Amino acid sequence: MKFTGYSRATQATMKKITAYLTEKYGDIQPQWEATITTIADNLDMIADCQQEIKRVGLYNDRTGRKNPLIATIKDLQATNLKCYQQLGVTPWSESKIKQTDSTEAEDAELLKGIMMG
Repeated sequence: MKFTGYSRATQATMKKITAYLTEKYGDIQPQWEATITTIADNLDMIADCQQEIKRVGLYNDRTGRKNPLIATIKDLQATNLKCYQQLGVTPWSESKIKQTDSTEAEDAELLKGIMMG
């Protein structure tokens, strides 16, 4: 996968994620591409939100309200965490994968076969 339209920081992170997945599973599966792209999109949006918050501040002095981009960042981070867990690239998700017993592993393999067509 190529991430040429993204910031350097996002490209570096995505390179690490795809390298990890390739090392662990051999190849990036086509069904993972949407999840991987979501991560990259969200990382760039988070950086954009952070820059805007730095520019205008955490709070609106006139209204006293928090910058709504704080909630946006929180939502983007939550989505990315779910994506990381789906791909098994967090310590928690990796430990859950290791904890599956043989029946669950067999079920997962069957589902994988169904999804791949």
